[in-house]
Amino acid sequence: MDRRRKPKKKLKDFGREYFLNISVNALKHIIRAKNVGERRFWLVMFTIALFGTGFCVLEVWKVYESSFTKTIILSTSYSYAQTPFPSVTICEPSRVYGPVIKTLLAYNNSLGRPGSYDEAVFKIMANLATIRLPLFDDFIEIKKFEKHYSELNKLNISDMLLKAVRPCDTIFDSLCWWRNSYYNCCDLFEIQKTCYGYCYSFNSDVSEYSKRKTQFYGMHGDLNKFWVDEDEQGIFRRPRRTGGNGPWSGLWFSMRAQKIPPYINAKSGLVVMIRDPSALPIDRGMMVAKGTSGYIKVWGDKVIPTKRLIRVKPEKRHCLYPYEKTYLGRGYLRSNCLFNCYQRFMFHDCKCVPSFYYFHYEKDLPYPECNVEGLVCLAEHSSSFINIVDRDKNLSSNLRCKCPGDCHSQKYQSNIVVLNETSSADQITIDVFFHRSTCFLYETDLVFDFMNALVGYGGVCGLFLGASLISAVEFINFMTFRLYDYWLNRRYRNKIIQRFIH
Repeated sequence: MDRRRKPKKKLKDFGREYFLNISVNALKHIIRAKNVGERRFWLVMFTIALFGTGFCVLEVWKVYESSFTKTIILSTSYSYAQTPFPSVTICEPSRVYGPVIKTLLAYNNSLGRPGSYDEAVFKIMANLATIRLPLFDDFIEIKKFEKHYSELNKLNISDMLLKAVRPCDTIFDSLCWWRNSYYNCCDLFEIQKTCYGYCYSFNSDVSEYSKRKTQFYGMHGDLNKFWVDEDEQGIFRRPRRTGGNGPWSGLWFSMRAQKIPPYINAKSGLVVMIRDPSALPIDRGMMVAKGTSGYIKVWGDKVIPTKRLIRVKPEKRHCLYPYEKTYLGRGYLRSNCLFNCYQRFMFHDCKCVPSFYYFHYEKDLPYPECNVEGLVCLAEHSSSFINIVDRDKNLSSNLRCKCPGDCHSQKYQSNIVVLNETSSADQITIDVFFHRSTCFLYETDLVFDFMNALVGYGGVCGLFLGASLISAVEFINFMTFRLYDYWLNRRYRNKIIQRFIH
């Protein structure tokens, strides 16, 4: 009987040794208590401390899980010379050149056959001249030419629009001004796909010319600040930058607004869009009437993330870095993500995408190009494209439009000020420049990250239990090395006792 009690006594002594040597003071008081009442008191205190620790640790965890970001001012004088000049996209209200549409009308009138294939082609071009993503409603009238679908579907709509766009050399009536020098405007402006169709853009990384050279530009934050371009004068860096501010420090151009025939539903003038050079031009832009002169002031702040923000899941930081996801063959930008949403919904509804809108990149866009019948389908579903963010509530998860913000971003805000009338009734002159020489530089960081949570856990355990990381090490030590040592000693003593008995 004594032999059975002896191991239990030794195990009890082992536990007593642990409680007396551990750094948690409440356990020491329980063991050292001189009477039952004192021991019960410390047991109650220890139990309350455990509940308090559990509650506070849970609250710290909730704060950590629901932690949001904060944005603070890092500098009030960040120079615009370190940021790209915005892309300036110009679109005429009618994207089909006047002489082209007049030729089609004259040819159709000469035949004089209502409902014919030639009338259908004229109506298609007349509608494409003013159509804008996502408003395809006017194209529904092409449905009455359904009997010609087999022939109309053979038309290459994108190619037709590209050939019908107004030639660059007929748009501008003088040289363009950029950074204290005059340039041929057509050397600065390039064909650009926009929400209006084919337009012209300055300093865009996603124009028809530059998009193949810039597939990886901006994918790694600010590590690659330039991409290299070349012309007859040599090699130069893009996107272009300017160190000045105020009138005539950026881009100035003068153009002639084309006369729009009465059967085209548009007013003569110019639509100007100011965007991030890497962003697709998908906004409505600013309308400038013909016969006016004005300037566009540009300003906007820069936002950068802290280094530790990248270690946080995107769902928690609510933004994406350029290399975390690609859309349309580009590093992530929220505006390009929204454009991609339009494409996915168009393909979902009509199994095609109008190629004169999207930024075509074979590896990223397996969508077929819309023919005439596909455009009619888009017109029938036009209302569902107006608010693509709210539309996805009852759709499958792969069709939901989720576009977080940009972790790295340079904002470009603008407004236009009309100065006076021009010398000619159809002339438009525009001066685009930075309003100030500097902007605010903001930094985005986590309000409560893992290190804050770790400090919180340590504070809670120290407050309620007097415990620390050393207490955890002591527990591991006693439950491994000391327990193993106890087992070895017991086994050795048992062997000695057995030898003595025998």
